[in-house]
Amino acid sequence: PPRSTLFPYTTLFRSTEIVVEVVLTAESEYRLGAIRQHEWRIQRKAQLEEEGRQRKIEAERAEIERQARLAQARIDRLMKDADAFQRASEIRRYVGKVRVASSCGGPIETEELETWMTWALAQADRIDPSVDQKFLASMHDEQE
Repeated sequence: PPRSTLFPYTTLFRSTEIVVEVVLTAESEYRLGAIRQHEWRIQRKAQLEEEGRQRKIEAERAEIERQARLAQARIDRLMKDADAFQRASEIRRYVGKVRVASSCGGPIETEELETWMTWALAQADRIDPSVDQKFLASMHDEQE
């Protein structure tokens, strides 16, 4: 057939090729997009899991540090209570020695001495953690 009679078929064939090319390109782009989205989701999931692990590790580390601070605070309180107990005992010994010295005929007035001894022993009781079992509070004061 002459070329002029084939022209509509050639044009139709060429149009079909173009349509097929467009569809294949679109399909290829769609698939690439779907693959990229899938890969992104996998990466995002891994990232979120890693962030969760890191948060857990940080929380555990913070808890260990908190527990260490609490333990140190208890030890500090224990040492403070031991010092206070020692000072209270020293005050009581001192009051006892003053009482003995005054009973040996010292020049101190008895009523004034009794007032002082009552006051001094009250101060010893005030700072003594063993009075009213205040020392037990050191195990519970710093807990959260």
